[in-house]
Amino acid sequence: EPDSYPCTIGSLEESSDIYIASPIISKMHACIIKDEDKFYIEDMNSTNGTSVNGRRIATNQRCVIKNGDDIYIAALPYKVEIT
Repeated sequence: EPDSYPCTIGSLEESSDIYIASPIISKMHACIIKDEDKFYIEDMNSTNGTSVNGRRIATNQRCVIKNGDDIYIAALPYKVEIT
């Protein structure tokens, strides 16, 4: 769960707010952004991509994420839980 926004996701531990130790995750893979009452995920030019509900998002494109959405960071699945 992110402590602050923007929140970076990646495999470079010292530069990522959410560190994922996996060779398929780029060093700076994606970013979660909060803008007012909406949340977004943005792919940061990752090698293996970011998908929301089965749709791969383009590099540097923000995609709205909602409670219950399925996110894939490369091939690793996550479920969005907004509390």
